Amino acid sequence: MPQQQYKSVLKFLIPSLLGAAFFLLPVAGENTVTIPLAIVVDYLRSALSEWLPTVAVIVILTGFVVTAIAALFPKLWTGSIPDRWNRLLRPGLFWILVRLVGAVIALAAFTGLGPEILSSAAVGGVLLNDLAPILLVLFLIAGFLIVLLTDYGLMEFIGVLAAPLFRSLFKVPGRGAIDATASWMGSATVGTLITIEQYQAGKYTGREAATVACNFSIASIGFCYVLAATAGVEQWFLPLYGTVFVCVVISAIILCRVPPLTMIPDTLIDGSERPADEHTSRGFRAAMSEATQRAETGPGVKAFFSQGLYSVASIYIGLLPSVFAIGGLGLLLAETTPIFEWLSAPLVPVLSGLGLPEAAQAAPAFIVGFADQFLTVIVGSNVESEQTRFVIAVAAITQVLYFSELGALLLQSRIPIGFGHLTLVFVLRTLITIPIAAAASHLLF
Repeated sequence: MPQQQYKSVLKFLIPSLLGAAFFLLPVAGENTVTIPLAIVVDYLRSALSEWLPTVAVIVILTGFVVTAIAALFPKLWTGSIPDRWNRLLRPGLFWILVRLVGAVIALAAFTGLGPEILSSAAVGGVLLNDLAPILLVLFLIAGFLIVLLTDYGLMEFIGVLAAPLFRSLFKVPGRGAIDATASWMGSATVGTLITIEQYQAGKYTGREAATVACNFSIASIGFCYVLAATAGVEQWFLPLYGTVFVCVVISAIILCRVPPLTMIPDTLIDGSERPADEHTSRGFRAAMSEATQRAETGPGVKAFFSQGLYSVASIYIGLLPSVFAIGGLGLLLAETTPIFEWLSAPLVPVLSGLGLPEAAQAAPAFIVGFADQFLTVIVGSNVESEQTRFVIAVAAITQVLYFSELGALLLQSRIPIGFGHLTLVFVLRTLITIPIAAAASHLLF
């Protein structure tokens, strides 16, 4: 092997294997399976638990102040910073207002000022103590190291090999296997972040990025166990997880072929068409060739840290306020209004027809997940029927698009997907999941 080719292979293998080991390597834990990333995140979150809520509020307030200054004094920024930083700091009026609402809710939840509900365990507690700490730590690490997965050839290598399967089943490139694995083994948010990064790098069309994000951003195995335990069905975890897998595959096969995902433009971020040679697999040799070519253009040390800094900043400035604003408003609606009971009323006869006990009491659990994934199992834990709680736990995992986190992340990304798209996908995934999970529950109970 020529020396230059040997160096290219090493430049592909070393970063890619490090990234795969950190984000994708299964590690046996107590009662579950996890990955090194999750272990590090859990350790840091535990060690810094006393400080992370305070840090989250400071980050959100600072982000809003910087955004406000950029909006009020645009001449200070125009032409002096790269375009991507300009887009982050000047996101448009709607997202400026979202960041303002997020800052207000974060400050109220932290200080106890304002309505008591904002600092309650059901709203402020979920945002400050459950969501914000894990997002702060997760993206501080993943924001830098995710480049190892995306920019040194691993996506190209897997993409070429997996192209026939993913194209035929899900109508997306084979590189979608990486996004899916990162979600299933690590974190749904990390998988979605990979998808967003790949779309911005011109590797997915808008339709493909939306399809991957809306179908494969499933909670990690470890968090699935947490959800199952909260619902009180952890003793059925293996059949539950098998049911989740079936639901995810069937949902993805269906949803990639129907609106709203088919209505999203099937063009790259610059408006161009995808090259035809990316639609088929060309074997191991072609996979290695594309991987090493990509590795040759991979970022050096300076670019690595520059790209990582922007990824972390975009989450801290863009996503965190959105989580508090969108997720907070959803939690407020769930806690203070009967809106989710009204919305879930049509589900009651469906659940009854499927033979699930306590249909009326369980129905709101399937809808409240639109606000937050954890709310589904919290509401469902009040249902006495173990069979019904099994179905609720499956739905909590497979509905995907809860707005306290993933929905906010997608809406503030450049993927051409809107609130209406996400709402309809959530409804369709719920309607597909419930009959499958109900059928599985009848085999178990």
